[in-house]
Amino acid sequence: MKKNLRIVAVALLFFLGISALFGSYQLIIDPSGKSIQMPLGLLNPTPFENYFIPGILLFLTNGVPALLIGFISIKKIDHFEYFVILQGGILFLWLTAELIINIDFYYPLAHATYYIIAILLMGIGLKLRRS
Repeated sequence: MKKNLRIVAVALLFFLGISALFGSYQLIIDPSGKSIQMPLGLLNPTPFENYFIPGILLFLTNGVPALLIGFISIKKIDHFEYFVILQGGILFLWLTAELIINIDFYYPLAHATYYIIAILLMGIGLKLRRS
């Protein structure tokens, strides 16, 4: 059971990491957001003029860390479960901040998918910690 949970956590972490790296790369190389159909108008209620800084933040909070935690989980480094929980919490906070800052930024399928991933990571991490 513990092995299966760890495999699911690793798969979720790699999915999150790869998709965040893809999204952040698109936002960094094209800060206008056109390459991924994100209009600049979505940034009106934010302090950002374009998507460059949000792209860097996505890279640093959900891209690289998720992949690192995935590798840490594969290697079963001591207390990897806490890192899984932490990444789930970071993702949950990221999504919630997006919606608080700009409710017009709501993409139901994407937000629901990533909220489920965040909740699963936190739950799996807690379950792994307890077993």
